[in-house]
Amino acid sequence: MEVNNISINLDKISFRIINDYDEILSFMQIGTRIPLWSEFHKYIIFDLKYFKAKSIILLENGNILGHVLIFPGNDNYLNFGYFGVISHSNDKISILIEHLIQYAREKNFKGVRGPVNIPIILFGYGFMVEGSKTNLFLGRSVDPPNYLDLFYKSGFENVNEIVTWERDQLLRFNARKSKKFNFDNYWLEYPENLDDFNQNYKVPFLKLQAENLPLSASVTPNVAGVIDNYTDFVFKYGFNFMIFFIRDVAKDLLIACGAYIPNLLRRNEKGNLDSVYIYTWVVDKQYRRMGIANLMYGEITELLWQNNIVYGSGMISSQNKANTDFAIKRLGGSKTRTHVLLDYVIQ
Repeated sequence: MEVNNISINLDKISFRIINDYDEILSFMQIGTRIPLWSEFHKYIIFDLKYFKAKSIILLENGNILGHVLIFPGNDNYLNFGYFGVISHSNDKISILIEHLIQYAREKNFKGVRGPVNIPIILFGYGFMVEGSKTNLFLGRSVDPPNYLDLFYKSGFENVNEIVTWERDQLLRFNARKSKKFNFDNYWLEYPENLDDFNQNYKVPFLKLQAENLPLSASVTPNVAGVIDNYTDFVFKYGFNFMIFFIRDVAKDLLIACGAYIPNLLRRNEKGNLDSVYIYTWVVDKQYRRMGIANLMYGEITELLWQNNIVYGSGMISSQNKANTDFAIKRLGGSKTRTHVLLDYVIQ
């Protein structure tokens, strides 16, 4: 048999489907360079159960060579993640890609989409583009370039390009001193703890996301179903102000919100966490072009600095011109990584 013009003897190749979540967890490291620390296990298992995930294992002569996680996504697509082959060899990668497509076709899925490495707040999404920074950072996958090339050759297409913008130090400024905008009626607030978030902020948080985020920013299927998992991580390892809101005091309305994820993979010389990344950021459509993004960023950044968090990054779809311009022109960000989310439509 030939896969992508590579001659392969399939007599020794086999596949196995795994349904047990603990067993799935034991193989997922094949598909990511981010370590699967024990601290992460409960967050991984939560998402595996919620999305009813399975794993496909690639074997040769009974020896495990590769792994891909699969779970149902939106619009009758099969999502995949944690795609990896131990040797990174082109022929084995191609075999696993073809089997992934075959599985989706046999199960009557409309197409295949990924990689989506649940929970994405920890393991990210998309294949990394060659030339990107390769140091480990939560939510940023690191992949050899041949993976993306072989997916393209198998008929996958780029559905979303996500760019990471970073600064060596978070830019500090006092937005309330703006001569252009008056923020007297807008105040930053954040939950005291996880219980406070669940009781008073979860519903408006999800509502703001659902009504105002562009489609290019929606990667996790049904984020409302895993929000408890994500917020538990933030409150356990970060600070309560890492989930934040802007309130229009005159109307008593929450009109913007955001969430930062603490990066457990980087520490300063004292051994303390010193970095975060922006997971989500949204302003109500009726309040855009009023400087609200400046206000949110400025006030949260000051709180981060006060707690020795001085480094930050954010992932922005290349389709989102407004946020890209904000990252470049207002914050002075540098483009450091690019990831590509792929689609395959089954004919």
